[in-house]
Amino acid sequence: MRDDELKELLKSWQAPEAPPSLERSTWERWRPRRPAALLAWLLTGTVRIPVPVCGLVAAALIMSVGVALRPAPPVVQSHPQLVPVSIGDFRPVQELTMRVVRED
Repeated sequence: MRDDELKELLKSWQAPEAPPSLERSTWERWRPRRPAALLAWLLTGTVRIPVPVCGLVAAALIMSVGVALRPAPPVVQSHPQLVPVSIGDFRPVQELTMRVVRED
């Protein structure tokens, strides 16, 4: 057969009708569910999740638990303890030696 004949054959081809059983099973799957059926599905149903997504969720969960359970870092005082000083604690310098440095 040539391309022209195949194109004409394709234009004239009609898809067969769907069997009534297929329509009935499709309707039964997508009809509104009763609350009891929804609860049963929540208890026994499954949801398909790709493996990489499951791995990322598990890694994030493990990391967040690790961060939450790690011990707190020790508290380090950034400033030394301040000691009160009065003007009476100052003493004059005993000996002062000066040195002058010149740049040439």
